[in-house]
Amino acid sequence: MISQGTTPYTFAEYPHTLDLKLTREEGEALYDGYVNDIFFAKGWIGFKDTLLRLSGGHVGVLSGGISMLHRIFSEQGKKLSESEALDALRDHRFRVNLNRCFPCNKQMNEKQRMTVTENILNGSRPNPINAAQGSIDEPALVQLVRAGVLISTGTFSCLVAQWLYFNSFYNRPTEGPTSIEELIFKAVKSMSALRLRQSCDSGNFPKEAVFQQLFNEAFTMQLPPSVAVCPELNTFAKDTNGKVLSGELDFFIGDDKRWAVELLRNGDKINEHVQRFDLNEGKYRCVGYKDYLVVDCRGPLTRQMETMYDRCTLYFAQDFRKVECKMREGTLVKILLRD
Repeated sequence: MISQGTTPYTFAEYPHTLDLKLTREEGEALYDGYVNDIFFAKGWIGFKDTLLRLSGGHVGVLSGGISMLHRIFSEQGKKLSESEALDALRDHRFRVNLNRCFPCNKQMNEKQRMTVTENILNGSRPNPINAAQGSIDEPALVQLVRAGVLISTGTFSCLVAQWLYFNSFYNRPTEGPTSIEELIFKAVKSMSALRLRQSCDSGNFPKEAVFQQLFNEAFTMQLPPSVAVCPELNTFAKDTNGKVLSGELDFFIGDDKRWAVELLRNGDKINEHVQRFDLNEGKYRCVGYKDYLVVDCRGPLTRQMETMYDRCTLYFAQDFRKVECKMREGTLVKILLRD
């Protein structure tokens, strides 16, 4: 029973977890069936929607979130508010048992990580990964499909699988940046010019989804294991009429840092992105961030964009070997990228 703390379930004996995926309707039924017995969690729309989206139908992840509420209440006697429960989904209280949902060897060499990253950046593949015994496909990909981290087309099975991959498969430092500005500088400096060039679209510039994946990897490699990098975080806030406004924050850096990062490309809808952080009306105002930045990725500098305190503008050279960074209202700083 979930209420007895025996979940998330262990799926090691299964060839992969996709056989266990629930439809949206099945996920809602499972959630409602158990949460109806958690008196303080009834009517939580934001928590329910966030957990369903994180799990993507993975029964272990979904039950793990429900179990978390039971565990905190039984161990601490604490009735979480919905905002506190959403906070818990972003930190170790939710992540503590999730490795059991994706059983696999967490050791990968650099070549294997590069193979997986290239596969992710290329998007859904036309030829499915063969995860059967005796498969001759790349072992790192086969392992991740068997564990349910990836599906056979090479994309992540759910958002939590994406969190797990980036937070578990990379060598991470014991200490990290002390400011969001330092995090951005170090993350950009760690990027590969070659990978950026190889990821360009027909307009000779990487898509926003590519930047999101590369920043996800770069942020993870700059932060210690205790700090979770949460991509595509669901957000909720009410407008003046009481209507719930939902959003999707590109990155939330957890632990005590609580940094929020929004990415965009070529200044697309920059004012709208900044407005999302407005303390009175913004979609992201209830996230509980301590600091935030809107990172605008652009091509070579021809003229400087408007200076904004909320904005970090990155001007990538044509060959991506150099970036000129305008951090907030500071002066331009040149960053050299490795190839």
